[in-house]
Amino acid sequence: MTGWPRPEVLVVADAVHTYHSGRLDRLPRGIVLGAGRVLAHVDPDDRSARRDLPTRDLSGCVVVPGFIDAHNHQPTAARDVGEVETAHVRSLAELRAALAAAAAARAAGTWISTEHCLTVSQLGLGRLPTAEELDGVTPEHPVAVRFGAHTMVLNSLGLERSGIPADPAGGVVDRVDGRPTGTIREYGATRYVLDLLPRRSPAQLVPAMREVQRRYAAQGITGVRVTGLRPGELGIYQSLLREDGRLGHRVFGGPRVDPTFGTDAQLDVIRGWEARTGFGNEWLRLDAVKIFVDGGVETSADGVDHLFLGPSELDRLVRCAVERGWSVTCHAVSSVAVDMVLDAYAAVGGTGVTRSLEHAFRITPDQLARAASLEVWLSTQPAIASVEGSFLAAALGPAAMESLCPIATALRLGVRCALGSDWNATPGTDARPFSPLESVAAAVTRRTMYGQQLGTAEAVDVATAMYLHTRAPAELVGADDLGGIWPGARADLVALCGDPADGVEGCTVAATITGGV
Repeated sequence: MTGWPRPEVLVVADAVHTYHSGRLDRLPRGIVLGAGRVLAHVDPDDRSARRDLPTRDLSGCVVVPGFIDAHNHQPTAARDVGEVETAHVRSLAELRAALAAAAAARAAGTWISTEHCLTVSQLGLGRLPTAEELDGVTPEHPVAVRFGAHTMVLNSLGLERSGIPADPAGGVVDRVDGRPTGTIREYGATRYVLDLLPRRSPAQLVPAMREVQRRYAAQGITGVRVTGLRPGELGIYQSLLREDGRLGHRVFGGPRVDPTFGTDAQLDVIRGWEARTGFGNEWLRLDAVKIFVDGGVETSADGVDHLFLGPSELDRLVRCAVERGWSVTCHAVSSVAVDMVLDAYAAVGGTGVTRSLEHAFRITPDQLARAASLEVWLSTQPAIASVEGSFLAAALGPAAMESLCPIATALRLGVRCALGSDWNATPGTDARPFSPLESVAAAVTRRTMYGQQLGTAEAVDVATAMYLHTRAPAELVGADDLGGIWPGARADLVALCGDPADGVEGCTVAATITGGV
């Protein structure tokens, strides 16, 4: 660094750990911070090293680099503020009660929609609810219960009001004996409902985003990679920067190419961004164009590959993005979609921009070897498998579960990996603890929240999992000064009660420091 800043504070903990690929480094217990950066490591018992600096005492804690979520949908979390909450739901009866309470407070005819983050496993049914099971809640309100971003369950009035075609392009309407069950899947179907739900402007979402960032920080998150910014969402962060001078944590994000658009319209989205990967500052920086190739993991559990694009269309989109200087990431859950993405990436060759796969839960060893040869990153989310393990096991079978989210094989074959949550709401609720610590635990133990054990062959050790949630995501987005604790690095740190070297499941977040604050 030029013009080394003056020290401002000395942070003292019981231990300081940082992580490299497959390695834990134990550092001196004292960290000198200044101008939002790490300046030095010192022995706090050496009085000359302390230099009479003000001290932040974190006794009883282990300090590690701040967690970076490599795949997050934080703007959706801001939109979920004010929706029907489902964190407490453990049964169909509790879901119905939450919907009934919302109906009692709203005028007849208005839509009732839940936050995005209800999981199938929470209900304990082993399946999605039906329209008939929601109908008894209220006959006067259309209802949309959201299971992530790819699946909704509507009541009968919701099905009627939405006007979804029998066979929507790019979407699915589930039927039994020809009658809709209430479940609709993928954007080609859900967009009919989304167009009818009340929307807040980006300016109205700024206070909600500020609160959401506080909640993320409480989970030790100092950076998020928002995979796929919708129109107006970048402006939410810009407003926060203008009003506060900083964000609650660092944000990396790029444009989302809407899978319901035709190929020409998707190309127009990419061409419409003059700024591209790398543009921004230390708090907000453009990352990759996101292209959807297939549906969500919930949808693919039916054994059908729901593809949004053909190979030639994908080739055009990838080539357009790369030629304009964008890094590219592709949503690809199934092995069929992964093959298409690897073919498209191979066609553009070594480009100087980062190319990555999002999810790739069902990627094969041969595909991983090819990804390694093409220097393609894997951004994957063991927490999804953890939370939905019992539901996915019933749908996919034990053999598929053994190799679901194959992190260990990917690393062994030389694929660079980063971990995220793929979460659409605030992390850390007791029913859906999509915190980085939960994500690390899922990668290490391969357990699930609801009793289904995943195959342990893909488990990794704690030091590796911590690296995949700290330094690795920083490397993925090209942030050389994040994800570690060395002189010159940004002062993004987390103090944990408990030592992750002994296992993360007993650890909790005591303090989060971002940019020295």
